Amino acid sequence: TNVWRTFLVALACVIAISIPQFGLLMGLIGSLGGATLQFIFPAAFVLKLDWNELSLFRKSLYIFYLCFGAIAGIMGFIQ
Repeated sequence: TNVWRTFLVALACVIAISIPQFGLLMGLIGSLGGATLQFIFPAAFVLKLDWNELSLFRKSLYIFYLCFGAIAGIMGFIQ
């Protein structure tokens, strides 16, 4: 298993070195994926599953999280 892990790390290094502007690609993927996983998905799931049980304050808070995550993802994509 150590040989397989070493091979995967070496392959990842070769890919990172061979692709120009690889940091920008990783930043793009990280900003979209991070915003989606941290803000959008959890808030959307809670709103979908517990809509009737949530108070107005909680609903507005989760909607704010959705908007904030969308704006953060878009800003990360633009930058």
